[in-house]
Amino acid sequence: MKKLILITFILWNLVSYSQIKERDQNLIGFWQGTEKGTREGGIRNYWIKQRNIDGTFLLLKIQLLGGTEERAIVDKGEWWTEKGNYYELHFTSKTIDTYFYYFPDQQQVQFRRGQINGDSVDLDDEFVEKKVVDEDSNSFIEP
Repeated sequence: MKKLILITFILWNLVSYSQIKERDQNLIGFWQGTEKGTREGGIRNYWIKQRNIDGTFLLLKIQLLGGTEERAIVDKGEWWTEKGNYYELHFTSKTIDTYFYYFPDQQQVQFRRGQINGDSVDLDDEFVEKKVVDEDSNSFIEP
């Protein structure tokens, strides 16, 4: 009986370990971004995103819908990377967005959309996020 419990424990840990996701450590921290959405009919988006080492994220977004109308959005989810792609699972909508990404320098990351809500998108749809807080000193980075 003890052997069965030990074998079950070992197998469970192996399965759990194989499901651990990659996370590019350079993406951890606070980031700010802006874009004029081509897929959202010209809506302008501004956001702050906190990516945590445990793979969770918190997104605070303001959308300018035209004129004086605006909308504030708070979103939580999980993020991971794999083979040069960045993935976000949004807890509220249960959708996964896919992006290609690279770092032009240490303080910026460039994203190009691959799929949003499971739908392919225009590959010209790109945006940049800039690092807001230096993780080593916990101080804001000067623009």
